[in-house]
Amino acid sequence: MTSARCTWTGPAGQACILRLGHASSGHSYELSDQSDSVNHPNHYNSHPAGIECIDVVEHLPFNVGNAIKYLWRAGLKGDEVEDLRKAAWYVYREIERLTR
Repeated sequence: MTSARCTWTGPAGQACILRLGHASSGHSYELSDQSDSVNHPNHYNSHPAGIECIDVVEHLPFNVGNAIKYLWRAGLKGDEVEDLRKAAWYVYREIERLTR
């Protein structure tokens, strides 16, 4: 296994760690800080089924994934109506892409 680790102090004074490496099962990358707001933000990790948004949307086309992302977090990070409008924007953009 090859790996590297880098630590630094983030802008809010938090300790940050970047680990790069690969195991026999594949590659692994981890970027974390004490609040874990990068790897597992609460607004994407609060689904009652216990799954994260990224686990679903990374398998979808970009616009569809972003629409689902905004629907998923609607009202959890900020203005719910704004999140729903952003989701609609990506849906309409995907429709336009598919009907060109």
